[in-house]
Amino acid sequence: MKTGFFHRENVNDMNDVNFIINGTFALLGLYLLILAFRAKYTGFVHKVLMVDRRMVWSQCRDKEGYIGYIFPRIMGCGLLLTVSGVYSTLASGNPALQFPYYQMAVMLAIMLVCIWYMSIIQTAGKKFY
Repeated sequence: MKTGFFHRENVNDMNDVNFIINGTFALLGLYLLILAFRAKYTGFVHKVLMVDRRMVWSQCRDKEGYIGYIFPRIMGCGLLLTVSGVYSTLASGNPALQFPYYQMAVMLAIMLVCIWYMSIIQTAGKKFY
């Protein structure tokens, strides 16, 4: 009998769904990290990092202040999403990494990070636009 994470006999259908969902959260975290670094080093802020998609970057009153405000916070959100997504992806196929209620804890952490992200973006929009 083969053992390992990707062998079909070790992963049931629900774990396949968890693998996809958690992998998506990890990719979302990486995307936020890339956007944060891009804003920091190029001075361009993607619309994902703005409150309203109709906001125009050229109308920002203090661009450096906006980037300085969101950079560490978005980095934190991106890191938390990436770490929780990767951990949960690995744990979904490996019972040794699972602790009681780990899926509920990871989903709660991801929801809290998403709420924190929206709070950051809204506060930055009020301060700098």
